[in-house]
Amino acid sequence: MAAVRASARRWGIVFLCLVLGTWLGIFFQHFDATALIFKNFVDIAFNVKDIDIVMLKFGIYLGLKINFGTIVGGAIGVWLTR
Repeated sequence: MAAVRASARRWGIVFLCLVLGTWLGIFFQHFDATALIFKNFVDIAFNVKDIDIVMLKFGIYLGLKINFGTIVGGAIGVWLTR
């Protein structure tokens, strides 16, 4: 069981670094000096605005953005888990 927890923790650290790297990349896209380096090279979105079922109304949005910050964050996550 300890090996399973350690493996899950490692994947959690890598996933957290990927998310933080993506957010940092999106932040750096707002500056002219770094916008070209951190531009999204994968930007996919799936959006269903309204699903109306008699008494329930909801929407679904699923998006994926990958930029240079994601790659750097993933590399740092892998480095941290070693």
